[in-house]
Amino acid sequence: MHKVTAIVLVFAAHSLASPLSTYHLVERQIDGGLSLAPLLTSSIPESHIENSYIVVLKDGVDLTSHTNLVMNAHSEDSSDLSGLKHVYDGQIKGYAGQFSSSTIHKLRAMAEVDYNDVDEDANGHGTHCAGTIASRKYGVAKAANIVAVKVLGSNGSGTMSDVLSGVVWAATQAAEKKAKAQAEYAATGKTSHKGSVANMSLGGGKSRALDDAVNKAVDSGLHFAVAAGNENKDACNTSPAGAEKAITVGASTLADTRAYFSNFGPCVDVFAPGLNILSTWKGSETATNTISGTSMASPRKYKSANGDQLDPNLSIFRRCWSSCLLPLHLSLRYL
Repeated sequence: MHKVTAIVLVFAAHSLASPLSTYHLVERQIDGGLSLAPLLTSSIPESHIENSYIVVLKDGVDLTSHTNLVMNAHSEDSSDLSGLKHVYDGQIKGYAGQFSSSTIHKLRAMAEVDYNDVDEDANGHGTHCAGTIASRKYGVAKAANIVAVKVLGSNGSGTMSDVLSGVVWAATQAAEKKAKAQAEYAATGKTSHKGSVANMSLGGGKSRALDDAVNKAVDSGLHFAVAAGNENKDACNTSPAGAEKAITVGASTLADTRAYFSNFGPCVDVFAPGLNILSTWKGSETATNTISGTSMASPRKYKSANGDQLDPNLSIFRRCWSSCLLPLHLSLRYL
């Protein structure tokens, strides 16, 4: 069976840091009075993958040398955890993986480590979008392989540079998978990899840098489905909804009309159900939630973007309902 990789980029606004911050800072002392790097922990312990962490390094640290130390520390551990899985070498330098409590204690004691963050979705938004894409019950592409790209801390804050870093990382990974698939096909006449699609259920003020990054990622072969926005305004004045080569998705109702909150205009390529959408949620393996937004509509475009049979719930049309300007700002938020 051919498999498709779905890349779900998870973002939040700096302005939303307070309501999304469900974390407290845990800081302990070790011998000699030195402080361990802080570990950001969740007030919802069941919402994260056990023993999974994101480690962020201080500025100026040699990433290669440090990751060698990490692999050595993990090899000394008798656990069967996977260890180092992802390395971040952009605006944020660090890595993610599964580590035992003894290994993470060693990492926290290293002077070059800035902080450790549990690898989780404590907000629920990303889990809901991913569930619409590929969950067993609600997914439109149930055979897809989901990759979560977390580009900010669990306190919900981030910057435009974090977003760009996530887009670049996703495009790079997609290109590598494509190259391996092409080599596999050349050697065997078949491949299990069908392609990659990224969903960005986020939005903010107009950013040429973000739009350019998305457009170039599409040129490289990574299709992007993005949320149109929930301000009832022209989507062309926001990013990444205004990116020319992204598939910008507005929200429709059960009656196949535009949802009252959905952005509109010539940059909106398609509308999909976005009002009262039921999908997976944080808290447990069976948790669900019903919420609304163009964020809920955007994941439905995932299926048709891969060339599969078109989702019958999609309405393909362009309508400019009215013309208005959206004030420019640089905050990012869930849609």
